[in-house]
Amino acid sequence: MRESQNGQILGSLSTIAWNSAERDIVAIYLDVGRVPWIQMGCSTCRFCGRENGCAELTDGTYVWPEGLSHYVRERAVRLPAGFVDHIVESELQITPDRVNQAWWKAAIPDWRT
Repeated sequence: MRESQNGQILGSLSTIAWNSAERDIVAIYLDVGRVPWIQMGCSTCRFCGRENGCAELTDGTYVWPEGLSHYVRERAVRLPAGFVDHIVESELQITPDRVNQAWWKAAIPDWRT
């Protein structure tokens, strides 16, 4: 287990046992949240030091830091079950048959089919 500079134990948050398909759904969902505000400085990954952004994201129910998808995708950090369930349930409600393709084709004159 690795400790961050402020003494937090990081290894206990990471798990490779998390189903990779579910983890991908969660990471993508985290990437496409809406930005309610941006902070003055960027955060860095506590594992690798990579810059993790400076915005907060939301889906209207939860708010999370911009870099959270990095922890999920690259570090297999498992999020609380209630949050994961919310994401998976929300993702299931977005199906291709609910997308109005006609609107998009009309909006972009050179749409290629």
